[in-house]
Amino acid sequence: MVSLNPEKFTEKARKAVSDASSLAFELSHPSVFPAHLAKALLDDKTGLFRQLLGKCSIQVDQIEAGVDALLK
Repeated sequence: MVSLNPEKFTEKARKAVSDASSLAFELSHPSVFPAHLAKALLDDKTGLFRQLLGKCSIQVDQIEAGVDALLK
């Protein structure tokens, strides 16, 4: 099993994990799931995640809609 050390994360990575955790709590979800992290990364409008999706010609709006649907 891999153990992650948050102290080694970049500031942006720590913020994304924190935002994902806050979102899970707000939605009364028992755990943080990949969809929470995806939503946190997508909410950063200038972040690398959105840029990478755009460079891969992926429709970010469709991804956002799918993630939002998963979180409901």
